[in-house]
Amino acid sequence: MPPHTEPEATPLTPPQTQQGPEIVPVLKHAAASGVKWTSLAHAARMGLHLLTTSVFALLLTPADFGLLGMAMVVVGFVTVFKDLGTGAAVVQSKETDEATLSTLFWANCAFGLLAGAALVLLAPAVGSFFREPRLIPILQVLALSLPLSGPGIVSLALLQRDLRFNVLARVEIAAVVGGSALGLCALFLGAGLWSLVLMTVTVALLSSGLAFLSGGFRPRAVFRPRKLRAVAGFSLNLTGFQVFHWLTRNVDHLLIGRFLGATQLGYYALAYRLVLYPLQSVSGVVGRVMFPLLSRIKDDDPRFRNAYLRVTAAVATVLFPVFVGLFLVFSGPLVGDLFGKWRPAAPLIAVFALVAVLQSVGSTTGPIYQAKGRTDLLLRWGLFAGCATIGAFALGLQWGTYGVAAAFGLATLLLSYHGLTIPLRLIGLGIGELLSNLRRPALAALLMAAATAAFQLSIAHAGLGPIVQLALVVGFGVVAYVVACLAVNGPLTRDALALLLGRKEAA
Repeated sequence: MPPHTEPEATPLTPPQTQQGPEIVPVLKHAAASGVKWTSLAHAARMGLHLLTTSVFALLLTPADFGLLGMAMVVVGFVTVFKDLGTGAAVVQSKETDEATLSTLFWANCAFGLLAGAALVLLAPAVGSFFREPRLIPILQVLALSLPLSGPGIVSLALLQRDLRFNVLARVEIAAVVGGSALGLCALFLGAGLWSLVLMTVTVALLSSGLAFLSGGFRPRAVFRPRKLRAVAGFSLNLTGFQVFHWLTRNVDHLLIGRFLGATQLGYYALAYRLVLYPLQSVSGVVGRVMFPLLSRIKDDDPRFRNAYLRVTAAVATVLFPVFVGLFLVFSGPLVGDLFGKWRPAAPLIAVFALVAVLQSVGSTTGPIYQAKGRTDLLLRWGLFAGCATIGAFALGLQWGTYGVAAAFGLATLLLSYHGLTIPLRLIGLGIGELLSNLRRPALAALLMAAATAAFQLSIAHAGLGPIVQLALVVGFGVVAYVVACLAVNGPLTRDALALLLGRKEAA
């Protein structure tokens, strides 16, 4: 990049960064709008994900899913390094000048190219590790998604920081629709597993390109290393945590793929995707909205605590019944008739559903660390939790995929207390206050579970087909949860619905 000697540009300051009572209505409106638009984007992504996963599961084999699972584990690891946390640093900062943004843009383009080149070079070694030579070309094509993502990182971060969630939603929906359509067309034309690869690369291309075109930011020919160093403390600690988070979430896939084979990994990967995708979708909505908003009130702990408690109660109200319901269905008698060749995945889904209940609360703590600028503390906790969970996976492997899943659940349970108390101390919130805040959503979910289990037993021998039984059980569960919520969790239910519907009073 050529040297640039012009004076610093005027800082690009997001609107309403001031503190005090006057910001409250602005933040309430931004939170409601952000949740509405981000929920819409994630709902579209979830719907398309479930549709494409169902179609691919019908036309591909468990071994195909296992191969893709192996490939995405490696791609996910390399992706951690594509921006080195600089996007989050843009969101967390109250103001960023044009020279900094341009420097980060060119740095992210370089990071993406380096990460893609590294994946191409590592592909033969990865194929050898998994004893799957078919992985090599898959990884080398998937590597294209990394340099394609680089140009859009700063634009995506600015859209999030400036609370332009409507634009973000349109970008995400367009990218996923375009990628899914192309992937399904390729599948029906006989591309097989390569249709999934094509879909992944297309989503990366569309997401980055549309964000760049929609965000309004255009980089200048400026690259100043000191600007990069200024965000290094925050961004590198965040990247370090993300590396160990990746290890925690993917070592189980690596171990199963290496020692138990592609078919067993296919069962495990399908179960993991079906259960944890709803969690990732909701936590993605929460994190994307909470992070920039909490960054604006990071010096006002009482307001911070109140906002956090209301959000966690809303998350619990939405997610607790989803995962309790998944546990009931996949641990029940309908599994054998409904899932055919995928039946071995059912017990894994049931275990992951219980794990997800705990993780639905723990997933809300990340924005606390980031908004407070304490990614150093986040990194230290990530190192400890990651090592403990990886050890649990290694121990559980001797009992196969079910042992790994059970180890995942046990590690999550044992780590939950400190995983919550450490970030809560940053805002002066006690674990007892948080648990008290969650007792009504938990009670409503338990009442739903008891009523639905009794209903499921009552129709088990009624001579109905499995699909009809499943539809009746799901429908009864929804009605039972609504009744339970109105009985024991009325105010929080209205708050959660208002939040999801994007009404101002929710924030």
